Amino acid sequence: MLDEIHDGSFDAFRELRAAEGICIGTVDRDIGVAARVLEEAARKWRDEKTNLTWLAETPMIEYRRKYNKRLPYPLDWQEQRLLFSELATHL
Repeated sequence: MLDEIHDGSFDAFRELRAAEGICIGTVDRDIGVAARVLEEAARKWRDEKTNLTWLAETPMIEYRRKYNKRLPYPLDWQEQRLLFSELATHL
C-alpha cells in the first residue's frame, strides 16, 4: 500500500541493483522517481470524496550517493565571456 512505503522499502531494490553492478547514482535516480510519486501523493493528489491528500506526509527517502559539491569561485574572464555568450540578448 502507498502509505506503507518508507526508506527501508527500497533496501531489497538497492541490494539487487548493487549485485547487478548498477552504480549508486543510477539507483538513487530510480528511487527518486518513486520519491516524486510519494511527494505528489502527499501534496497534490486528493481523494474525490474527502478532499484529503492520499498520504498524510511524504516519507523521508535517503539517497546513498554522497555528492562532492564544488566550492564557489569567481569566474575568470574567459568563463565570464562564455557564460554571457550563452545568455539571451536581453540579459
